[in-house]
Amino acid sequence: MWQNATMKDQFTKQLLESLGGQVGDKLAGRNVVSRDQAVSALSSLTPVILGSLKRKQDELGESGLEELLANAGISEHHADDIDDVLEKGLAGHSSQTEAILDEETQVQTAHALSQKLNIGSAAAKKLIPMLAPIIIGMLIKKGGASKSSKGAAGGIGAILDRNGDGSILDDIAGMVLGSGQKRGGFFQWLLSLIFKKK
Repeated sequence: MWQNATMKDQFTKQLLESLGGQVGDKLAGRNVVSRDQAVSALSSLTPVILGSLKRKQDELGESGLEELLANAGISEHHADDIDDVLEKGLAGHSSQTEAILDEETQVQTAHALSQKLNIGSAAAKKLIPMLAPIIIGMLIKKGGASKSSKGAAGGIGAILDRNGDGSILDDIAGMVLGSGQKRGGFFQWLLSLIFKKK
């Protein structure tokens, strides 16, 4: 199913291939959402998280982004210890997510996600702190493997930057990022593009 994803972004494909099944099974096992809904949520949230990280990098620089992630306690281990991440998310721990997505963006994302998955907004909002650390953890892991000498943010920067490497931001948000558009307008546009029903 997720192996046949049509999205061009290589990071999202790798994320789904590596962790989609695990995340789907674990969320379904906890009666949060179905396996298919979990995989769809993971796929849909990834470009939102990437978009927010790119904005943070533009604002803070690579070292600032690395410090932000470190202070939030987000590391590559979040892509390995999925059970711990999901349990903390279920328990309402959201500080890591709040470091990346402000409350307004979380509300907008949850609303769009609830419509896509046909679940309540409250349930959709609970998915965000469960899945966001996993997405960022995988990003750090992937970035660190290719840019270990530059640190986590340097590796993430290699993926986020518009440099022809297949980033989803190259594909769907390149014309918006850095254009001076207001933050809210950017995310409303991004959410409408990602979550629109086909």
